[in-house]
Amino acid sequence: MHEQQKRSRKILSPELQAEMEKKQGQAQGAGEPEERVGSDKPGGERRPKLKFSARGKESQQAAEEKEANPVPPRRERFEDRYTRVTTYLENELHERVQRLRDSGRVVGVTALYNAALRQYLNKYYK
Repeated sequence: MHEQQKRSRKILSPELQAEMEKKQGQAQGAGEPEERVGSDKPGGERRPKLKFSARGKESQQAAEEKEANPVPPRRERFEDRYTRVTTYLENELHERVQRLRDSGRVVGVTALYNAALRQYLNKYYK
């Protein structure tokens, strides 16, 4: 028995010591985890039993795909995909972009700028 367990047994009341030994016996005895009836604390919440399901068809297909191609393709580094640009915007445009971002209509300012510039260049400079 560990030294810490010996010390804790001296500190615990007889009721708590009996409860602790009962739980240790349950943990060591059974091969499958039993459903927990309740918490150690009075008025505690019940914990759900853990459920381990067998692999379904979808997960088997995913496993087969991983085996076929074990190394996923590497995504380019951020620095290789983007170039930092410093520019000036008119105050009115900047305020409109900030309002769109704050309202949630635009996910990111960078994405908006990239999409707008791409659309403009495709339309006027093919």
